Amino acid sequence: MADINDIANIQDYAKRMADIMKNDTFSIGIGEIAETTGLTQSQIRYWEQKGFIESIKTNKNQNRKYSYHTLSIIRLIKSYLDSGFTLKTAAEKANAHKKMGKMLRQIFTDRFVGVEEIDGLPCINLGFFDKEETQTLYVVIHDDSTEIKVVPVK
Repeated sequence: MADINDIANIQDYAKRMADIMKNDTFSIGIGEIAETTGLTQSQIRYWEQKGFIESIKTNKNQNRKYSYHTLSIIRLIKSYLDSGFTLKTAAEKANAHKKMGKMLRQIFTDRFVGVEEIDGLPCINLGFFDKEETQTLYVVIHDDSTEIKVVPVK
C-alpha cells in the first residue's frame, strides 16, 4: 500500500489529478449519478429538461453521460434541496458557483507545479511568485489548516 505521507506518492497523485482536470474527459452514466446522489434517474432527466444541468451526448442512441463538473452541480443542487430550498432556487444557487469552480480549476491547472516538502510538511508548489522568478509560492499543508508561504529561489 502506498504511504500517503511519501512525497513521491503525493507528487504522482497530484500530477495524475492535474492531468485528469486538464483533459476533462471524465464522464459518468445516469445510473451511477442516481446511485451516488440518491436521486432517481427521472429526477435527473427532469433537471436536464429544465436546463439546470447538461448531459454529454454524442449520438441519439447513446445513454446520458455527465461530466464530473455536472456531478458536482447535481450534488450541490441536492444539498440546497435538502436544506429546504425549492428546485429552482437550489439550481440558481448551484449554478452561481459555476464561475467559482471554473476559476479554481483554472488556478489549479495553470499554477500547479508539483508537491514538495518544507520543514517536513507536504506543500503544493504554485510556481513563481514574481515576474523576476526569484520567489516561489507554496501552500503548506498542516493537519488542520493550510499556510501560504513565499520562499526565495535558491
